[in-house]
Amino acid sequence: MTKSVELHPAFKGAFEDKRIAKRASELLEILTDKRNSSINFISSDESERRSFYRLLSNTSFSETSLIENISNHCRTDSKNRDVVVIQDSSEFNLTAHTKRLKINSGLGKTNNDDVLGFLLHSSLAIDFETGIALGFSDIQVWDRGLLTTTRKERDYKHQPIQAKESNKWLKSVSNTEGVLEDSNSITIVCDRESDIYDLYFSHTRSNIDYVIRSNFDRRTESGKTIKTCLSEAETQHTYTIEILGDIRTGAIKRTAQLSLKWTTVKVMKPKSCLNKKLPGYISLTVVEAAELNKTDGIKWILLTTKEVTTVDQAMKIVQTYKFRWYIEQLHRLLKKEGFKIESSELESGYSIRKLTLIAMMAALKILQLMVANVSNEEQSIDYVFNDKEVECLQKVNYKKEGKTDSQKNPYKEKTIKWAYWIIARLGGWKANNKQRKAGPITLQKGLIRFYDIYEGWILNKT
Repeated sequence: MTKSVELHPAFKGAFEDKRIAKRASELLEILTDKRNSSINFISSDESERRSFYRLLSNTSFSETSLIENISNHCRTDSKNRDVVVIQDSSEFNLTAHTKRLKINSGLGKTNNDDVLGFLLHSSLAIDFETGIALGFSDIQVWDRGLLTTTRKERDYKHQPIQAKESNKWLKSVSNTEGVLEDSNSITIVCDRESDIYDLYFSHTRSNIDYVIRSNFDRRTESGKTIKTCLSEAETQHTYTIEILGDIRTGAIKRTAQLSLKWTTVKVMKPKSCLNKKLPGYISLTVVEAAELNKTDGIKWILLTTKEVTTVDQAMKIVQTYKFRWYIEQLHRLLKKEGFKIESSELESGYSIRKLTLIAMMAALKILQLMVANVSNEEQSIDYVFNDKEVECLQKVNYKKEGKTDSQKNPYKEKTIKWAYWIIARLGGWKANNKQRKAGPITLQKGLIRFYDIYEGWILNKT
């Protein structure tokens, strides 16, 4: 049977039926413990398995209510903070389960017409100063339907932005603005797909800014393009960064030297923007970080509404954009090497979509460990683990530490960095200087092992 758990803050008072909130909290805790989306795998017995199936198929436990309560939890945690909100999209491929999945149950075409699945657009909120992952200010889940016509058939280019799927970027800003109303400031960070003129006018508050990676060499008021204006700007700073190797992509570890320059331009309204109410131009600062002496190296051209007049301000824009890595890792955790959402045995697309939303909440714990490790702040462990889990971590830490100073946990006890070291060690990380820092999958494996240990430790104490 399911162990008794406290209601998750996001579910307290969220549903008229208290049993739904209780069961949702139980499913979230078990997903956090087991890191697997298979209901058969994570359930302890047949009764528990049936209860989770009933929850995910219950119309009262809707996507809308679930997203609303997830974002409301983020609202509370973002109060009086300077928040960076990273938007990104991902698609989920369920083609391998076509014969088992119910027709018209929330699935359809994805970016390839022969791939059955659904799409997700999420907005992850992070505290700018500490790097703490606060939650999701907006989540959008949808399917295109099996009978969706092509872009050419819909005359996509001549449709208003509100009728296009790309409106997801604008909708996220609008929703985020409402959710994070008590934050000090909001900086929206997006990749090249979001380089849409309309996006800069999708907010109403004065404390919202943007950092967008350029996708088009847009025309400026001077008649020159953005790239031409940048080529005429002088390099203001050079700096060195370490590029980590990646077996998956074949990238080799190396040291890269980057140049930094910026210029302020008035970007003209493009012909593709059909909104006649928008002004004819917008003033933006363009920041370029480009690898020296390498034609195919790093090159970021970032458009921002923030003022940039110093090297420190320009570097802060680059650092802000680098937060995008976290949401990429979070989406990665939902798939093959993480929660395996695309391998779910559920028969309804809507049920799989709701399971994905709960898995996103569970994945935050891994993300919080990752973010804490690269932060200069000593963040309290309370953001990630409860008192009993911390007590168990102390026992595990004692077992994992070696006899020499180099084999000791180097971080202050009861901080997230201290917990990161323990969980990474449980996941197979060797804790030596030659090995790269533990990534999301290593941390996931470590958390699975920790919660197995924790369950036995709790049983031994009772």
